[in-house]
Amino acid sequence: MISNRLLIVDFDPNAGALIAAAATASGYETATATAAGQFLQYLQLWNPAFVLLDVGASGETGMAMLRHLWETRCPALVLLMGRVADQGRLHLLQHMGTGNGLTMTGMVFKPLHRNELVQTLTGLRDSRHWLTETAVTQGLERGEFFLEYQPLVNVRSGHISSVESLIRWRHPHRGLISPDAFIPFVEASNAVGPLTRWVAMTAIAQLEAWTRQGVELDLAINLSARNLWDSDLADMILTACEAADISTSRLTLELTETAAIERPEDAIAALSRLRLCGIKLAIDDFGTGYSSLAQLRQLPFSQIKIDRSLVTNCQQSHSALQIISTVVDLARSLGLHCIAEGVETKSDFDAVGNLGCDTAQGYLISRALPADRLQTWLADWPVVPGPRRSIELLRSIARSAHA
Repeated sequence: MISNRLLIVDFDPNAGALIAAAATASGYETATATAAGQFLQYLQLWNPAFVLLDVGASGETGMAMLRHLWETRCPALVLLMGRVADQGRLHLLQHMGTGNGLTMTGMVFKPLHRNELVQTLTGLRDSRHWLTETAVTQGLERGEFFLEYQPLVNVRSGHISSVESLIRWRHPHRGLISPDAFIPFVEASNAVGPLTRWVAMTAIAQLEAWTRQGVELDLAINLSARNLWDSDLADMILTACEAADISTSRLTLELTETAAIERPEDAIAALSRLRLCGIKLAIDDFGTGYSSLAQLRQLPFSQIKIDRSLVTNCQQSHSALQIISTVVDLARSLGLHCIAEGVETKSDFDAVGNLGCDTAQGYLISRALPADRLQTWLADWPVVPGPRRSIELLRSIARSAHA
């Protein structure tokens, strides 16, 4: 029988009782560690199936514990916990954990709410039983996965220049499963190769269909760190583009900043091959990692995507605006195209435009849409010529977003 032991690593005594009560209500056997020594002891002697890890105020202790988990090849499912203001750091730790073979299962944010926590922990416990490589493989065979496409808008002209393909899973018994619930598992498993190949083939086939219908768009596909070392994947993408008569210059492969620098020497070789074939490369979630400028300069990227945790409501954060401005200056100095993710309000759109971002992506423009709905949406998209971020363009975007 699979263990339901949950190790709670909590640095906030005020939250401990609430978490323990929610965990018990969710069917867990719990233990709480409030110091590094307790954490190591429980891992060694208690063998938890789940770890709820508080990243702490500075994140240094949480980072050390996460590193210990991957160095010991801990099989537990890891759920991160922190303040809403720490989203960037949480995303970074999640990427690092996944890249080092841990099964990262998402994040919970303080202040905690009991009902939401019970729901999250119940889903986490259940996923231990049903979320397996076999389930993913069978899902591919049965056609349970599908793609949606989120538009990106040119900040200056208002033109929709490209879309990002995003995977979805409609499970026959569990309904529509959030990507956050299965992607971390897939990226840490052997299922990542087959699933990424399916995404690439499906997205390129859709790009071919749009082209035949006179819809000219560029397309972005997400990769994980493990995909970089799969030489067959690159061959498959290039072959698919050739068979579909699609120029490789219309394709962008997105890789997170953390994944790109984990093995920089190998990454340079793998990415350079793709870049030489004409495929564009984007650093995704930029601004949440700690990569050096020297490392980034060596990698053959053509785009930088600023992480949504910096962009959403950025007008309310002086530090976020400063970071975005610095990233834009970095992009210009390296000759890179700069994309802002997480643009949800007209204030976000105006801010990233004023700071010099080239492209915007987010709910203000559109949520991800099925391929057929995207074509209808594109037909109604109001392209307004004139000065950058004109009031007419902003009003048009707002009308479209609320339609």
